[in-house]
Amino acid sequence: MTAGCAPRAGYVCDNGKTLEVTFHDHQHKIDVDTGTGTFYLRSVPASSGARYADEERVFWFKGDDLSVTVNDRPVYGQCRKVSGTSR
Repeated sequence: MTAGCAPRAGYVCDNGKTLEVTFHDHQHKIDVDTGTGTFYLRSVPASSGARYADEERVFWFKGDDLSVTVNDRPVYGQCRKVSGTSR
């Protein structure tokens, strides 16, 4: 990885949605590109895995899996990391 490049990972979800996640600030912040918009989230405490949230959205990473909720409702189904992307 070259200096200044943030780690990125792609995810494909059960409903066919693809997400591009960029990790910043030693993984304390992420940008999530949904293809229809970009969300900027901060790290929040998690019982396991890595969890990022704003007022409406929660992105919870566990291993190569990602779950997304908006206003406490699951969206996209289960998402899985696309092989060949780094995080």
